[in-house]
Amino acid sequence: RRQVEAYVKYTKRIPLLREFVPSDDENRLYHMMSEYLQRDHLYALPNSQRQLITLVLRKLLASSTFAIAGALDSLIRRLNQALDEKLPVIDIAEELDQDFEALDEIADEFATDGNDEQHSKTENEIKAIRAEIADLESFRALAISITQNAKGTALLQALKVAFGRLQELGAAKKAIIFTESRRTQDYLMSLLSTTEYSDGVVLFNGSNNDANSKKIYTDWIAQHKGSDRISGSRSADTRAALVDHFRHSQNPTGTILIATEAGAEGINLQFCSLLVNYDLPWN
Repeated sequence: RRQVEAYVKYTKRIPLLREFVPSDDENRLYHMMSEYLQRDHLYALPNSQRQLITLVLRKLLASSTFAIAGALDSLIRRLNQALDEKLPVIDIAEELDQDFEALDEIADEFATDGNDEQHSKTENEIKAIRAEIADLESFRALAISITQNAKGTALLQALKVAFGRLQELGAAKKAIIFTESRRTQDYLMSLLSTTEYSDGVVLFNGSNNDANSKKIYTDWIAQHKGSDRISGSRSADTRAALVDHFRHSQNPTGTILIATEAGAEGINLQFCSLLVNYDLPWN
């Protein structure tokens, strides 16, 4: 890059780091989950997908307590169904995919390495499964009890500083926040809805089926009726509508797009001045 800077004009990047310290309860949940995921045998995780699911759970744990609480609920339901041989055991990867949209993308890196067929449980296995359910329920109860995340509080402080810098630089107050979890996305929407940014927040993900996104799509279709802007694909047109709305919406304190990585693939967001990595995809 340094060798071609004389010929290629790069946008100047100004990195800002906002450190935060998790609360005691957040730390306790993190260590409890880490100990659980390191156990030699787990009934909640299929052997063929253990590496993959462990990676996803760690990412959700790092994302927010809301994300990991939802995942724990899925694990508990899977184990409860496993105790009843008449019920099909849920596909945990499919369950987690509803929140962690990048799961399919990283799943290709993991090969299956076991047989997960359901079999009759011995008395000792039933006892062990019930004990594991009790552990997971205690983790979930702790996660649900944590209603304020230290990283969320740090985000509000970071936005205030960053938007101030944008004003000094004369840059547009347009920010995109990337998260890997749909549940974390909902948490951030709720968090920002109580701030001065509330009127300028838009969600963007793989489904875009929340009420606000549907309204933005409907308004966009009416605005461009009869033009070649409308492709006829609801998914593509919804994405275009959301990006247009975000680009042109005006909020004096700043406009924010909260996006999942999977949802934001293939769209041009170069008009943004600020990028916030709420979750670090490479960590």
